[in-house]
Amino acid sequence: GMEYSDVVKKPYFYLTMICMAFTGMSLQGIGGISTPHLYDVGLDKEFVASLLTISSLCLMGCKFLTGFLYDHKGIRLTMNISLFCSFLSLLGLVLVTNSVLGQVIAFLRVIFSSIALPLETVMIPLFAAELFGNKSFAKVLGMFSAASTAGFALGSPFANMCFDVFGNYNVAFITFAALMLFVTVIMQFVLRSAKRDRDVILASCENE
Repeated sequence: GMEYSDVVKKPYFYLTMICMAFTGMSLQGIGGISTPHLYDVGLDKEFVASLLTISSLCLMGCKFLTGFLYDHKGIRLTMNISLFCSFLSLLGLVLVTNSVLGQVIAFLRVIFSSIALPLETVMIPLFAAELFGNKSFAKVLGMFSAASTAGFALGSPFANMCFDVFGNYNVAFITFAALMLFVTVIMQFVLRSAKRDRDVILASCENE
């Protein structure tokens, strides 16, 4: 692992914190507005209530699935699947309508959202351990959690501001989707840079 004094010298540490904030902002931002949005497009209240129940059950399973996938396939694939599903979930909210197709989209969005949400919970300590190792784990985890929480605080006010200005949440959903695409691209660079530094550290340990 890497000492914290070395961690703070790495540009990708700050890029990761920005990504954590954007992820928290995007995923938490839709938490309080997705249900009102489904009502706004005309979906039946009983159907929306069923979606909420399905979402809770799926989220429980997806948290276990995230850990299992990380153990067997590594951080990159696990991360990319969750990020891709976050984008699909946000896009689904834009596309959902009061129709049979709209109900199908709403159902699929629940599945995608459940796969994406571990990005703001169980994936944070995995990122801290994977990127910088055990030596600085506690401090890095604290910084990542703080960045994610800062994103939480920004998400709902931004989404509600969009509703006040535009009369619906679609602009917020599109913005959040764009942020998740940004996070997806940046995190590829972050993982590559972290792997390069980790290989150097492991090589030096072997030489000793």
